[in-house]
Amino acid sequence: MAQVQNQQDILHLGMEQVGWFKSKKIPVHTPGEVEYERAVANSNLLYRFARPACVLQPEHTSHIRIIIARAKDKKLPICIKNGGHSYAGFSTINDGLLIDLVNMNRVDLDIKKRTVTIQAGAQWGHAYKELINDHHDGDTLLEATVITADGRTIIAKDTDEDTEEAEEQRELFWALRGAGGGNFGVVVELKMELQKLHKHDVVAGRFTWSPKHCEKAQAEFMKTMVKFYTTNWPNEMTIDSTWLCDLKDKREDPAVRFLVYYNGLKEDFNELINEHLDGFREEEKEARKAKGEKEKKLPKQLKRRTLQEKSTRFLHETLVAQWSEETIRAFPSNPTYKVYTSFVFGNGREEIEKDHGNHQEGDGNVQSGIQG
Repeated sequence: MAQVQNQQDILHLGMEQVGWFKSKKIPVHTPGEVEYERAVANSNLLYRFARPACVLQPEHTSHIRIIIARAKDKKLPICIKNGGHSYAGFSTINDGLLIDLVNMNRVDLDIKKRTVTIQAGAQWGHAYKELINDHHDGDTLLEATVITADGRTIIAKDTDEDTEEAEEQRELFWALRGAGGGNFGVVVELKMELQKLHKHDVVAGRFTWSPKHCEKAQAEFMKTMVKFYTTNWPNEMTIDSTWLCDLKDKREDPAVRFLVYYNGLKEDFNELINEHLDGFREEEKEARKAKGEKEKKLPKQLKRRTLQEKSTRFLHETLVAQWSEETIRAFPSNPTYKVYTSFVFGNGREEIEKDHGNHQEGDGNVQSGIQG
């Protein structure tokens, strides 16, 4: 009962702050308003009933300092939201204050320094609009600007300076790149190093593998997936794998969806797939078939389901269309698309330890999570 009363107190106290935030010219929205409902909508069904007291949409860093100071003074819990993709629910809150960074989406491109500075509310669509013309991408974090609970602004980055401040910057920079969870402050801006594409073309595609429900097919499936996850893929290759359990499907076995992106040409992509997943090279295809060999499903389909296209078209049209489709399918109003997924990523531990020391115990080879 005491806990329920405390939640009610938090809700009422949070709603009482609406007028105060408005007096500070900070955009704020309450239940029933369109912007409020848009901000709290969540395709993750575990958190679809989370309802903050109000949604704050700061427009610059000073707004965030004001919000944090007020929340700290009133002992109100806060939550920070960018895209709202946290599978652990870190971008949702019940009864407290939701800081939605949707208005902080500026992207500044510095070609001479080969960097791009991205505000925390920006999504990749905002960044691609700046990167698209010169065939750049930003995938190497240089520094992050953070507002802490005591209102300080810290630029977290790697630095060789031997000072207490520099040590704090290094430790925070290391933590931000893996710990997450809203534990360290509000990230308001990221600076990334630009990566120039090798060619003006990229390779991209997707494929969902649903192996047959028989012992032979399932054994081959698992063997191939082990090979896929243990392969040392080059940095030019990104293949996201998502294990699917679609409740509208009568299948007893899971499927795997592959999203493929390659920084290079199609012929080089095909060669990598053949090399690492035992696919048939074009010049040996007929000879291997004559021997009675059959090309494995995954390499064959990854080559067949990917296309080479101009990077400008990929970033401006193909990728945006793909995201839009996935977003619509994930709406709570679409009951036929309830997918449970797991994410598995290699940590690149050797590079992390080489640059930043060993900050963790155990093998640290894989991160995984489950989303409903």
